[in-house]
Amino acid sequence: MTENTAPAPRLLPNALLALAFVTFVAIGIVTVLIPALSDDAEDEAAAEPAAAETETSPSRATPE
Repeated sequence: MTENTAPAPRLLPNALLALAFVTFVAIGIVTVLIPALSDDAEDEAAAEPAAAETETSPSRATPE
């Protein structure tokens, strides 16, 4: 008797789809998230000296 077995799944198309998805996600992370994070870090670094300049020190205070 012959058994009714399911054919073996073809793994190559599934592997290619998985690879394409992982590549898409990696490119998205590199192009969107990493520049956004570095812009935030640059904005914070640029804001720190500006905040220090707004404080009035006794040497910069204008005499009244």
